Amino acid sequence: MTGQHLIHDEYVLDATPTEKLLYLALRRRGPCTQDELVEMTGVARRTARMRLSDLVDAGVVEKRPNIHDARQSLYDLSTPSP
Repeated sequence: MTGQHLIHDEYVLDATPTEKLLYLALRRRGPCTQDELVEMTGVARRTARMRLSDLVDAGVVEKRPNIHDARQSLYDLSTPSP
């Protein structure tokens, strides 16, 4: 297990069940759009948007532009600061 996952795992221990599910989906698959995460996890679109925002605010997930579709952002696990 990498240091990145250890740091994130500490945050995720106290996260909501939905945040944990989204985190694990990103950890398993890598960068995803919100729609891809909704499809993979079955989480409602609005709930996914709110929980992803919380994960971004906590520094666990980063949101970046999708070069293949400017209408959607990509979400991925963030890289912890040294």
